[in-house]
Amino acid sequence: MKKYFIISTLLVAITGCGVFDKKDLNNEKLLTEEEHVDYNGTGKYDLSNYIFPNKSDSLVYSIAKYRKGANDKNFDFKNPISINNNKIEEYIYSDNRVLLNKNIEYLIGTNYIQKKELIGDFYDVRKFRRFLNETDVYYSYEQVDLKNSYRRAGKTVCKVVKHLPSQKIKDIDYNDVLHLNCIGDYKEAVINNSFSKKKDFQINSFYAKDIGLIGEISERCEDTVTGIQRNKECTRIEKTLIK
Repeated sequence: MKKYFIISTLLVAITGCGVFDKKDLNNEKLLTEEEHVDYNGTGKYDLSNYIFPNKSDSLVYSIAKYRKGANDKNFDFKNPISINNNKIEEYIYSDNRVLLNKNIEYLIGTNYIQKKELIGDFYDVRKFRRFLNETDVYYSYEQVDLKNSYRRAGKTVCKVVKHLPSQKIKDIDYNDVLHLNCIGDYKEAVINNSFSKKKDFQINSFYAKDIGLIGEISERCEDTVTGIQRNKECTRIEKTLIK
């Protein structure tokens, strides 16, 4: 039987202390009041018109992955870790549901979009605000695990950066584009042990109305300290719509 692993601010509010009481490893609050999602908020832009194609369709992407080590100042764009010029993403519509690649299901609600993804034996369920204006937060999540000697805390905040009348991606001009941004910052530590890890990421995505994702750049870094040894490594993934 599959288990549900629900990631949402609603769950945080129900389990444990209140949302605004969540603190990180330095005993500081995580999400600010402005970073919480107002699902009842109204907005000029309907997220469901941008993050999906307007009908059942298959989109093909080029994906390039790059690495930056502890001693590197910049990513090595001349020597990518991997390149895939035929990444296919299939969208299938069924009433108010959208199925992506047969393992991710979106439910389009009145004022929200729910994403349910099967990861191993668990369902990762996330809830996005549907109607938005520029700078609105459409998804946020905070986690605090202070059990025993292991501690982990962090947050993710996603918002609308800007609406663009047009955007050029790989020499192709797209009209009516939403620029979305997600930032995450997580820390782990073992008490009374010289081990700590910091993970952070930033994702900038561009969605064209009735088409879907047209371009995305994501950067993720992991900084680990074990004893006197420190290792920091970052990866960058560039995803571009081909057809």
